[in-house]
Amino acid sequence: MKKKIRIINVLFLLLFLISCTTKVSKKTVYPLLTQGNVQQQAIAVNKSFVSVKVLGIDKLKGNNYKMKVKTLSVKSSPGYPSIAVINEIYNLTPNFAYDESGKLLNNRKNKDLIGIVNSKKGKILKLEIFLSQKNGWMIQKVLSNRSTK
Repeated sequence: MKKKIRIINVLFLLLFLISCTTKVSKKTVYPLLTQGNVQQQAIAVNKSFVSVKVLGIDKLKGNNYKMKVKTLSVKSSPGYPSIAVINEIYNLTPNFAYDESGKLLNNRKNKDLIGIVNSKKGKILKLEIFLSQKNGWMIQKVLSNRSTK
């Protein structure tokens, strides 16, 4: 009987020690969103500063376009995770600013976003981008654009 009690005490002690030493992950938790019968993982607010090489541009309706790029460098921003990856190919869409009536604002950000629509294949751009749950990869801001040599 004493042997059984001792074994039980040792088991409880082991369980207690194991539970105290289990590491808790500090990763950001992305809860699942439900849309109809499909569950999707939520995307945390993110921001990446990237240097990209233009691979091609598809002009769409109005000022909109899709820009196919390859990342050459990726830097994160304090306070926001960077989820872009170096040497990956992304299709980027401009994140234009609009007024309350839905009209495109005449501001520096929009002018810069429109200004890169005619970039040639091989051009190097420095951009601020983010991944949107609804719209995919978006160009938030043009930081610089220069030609390759």
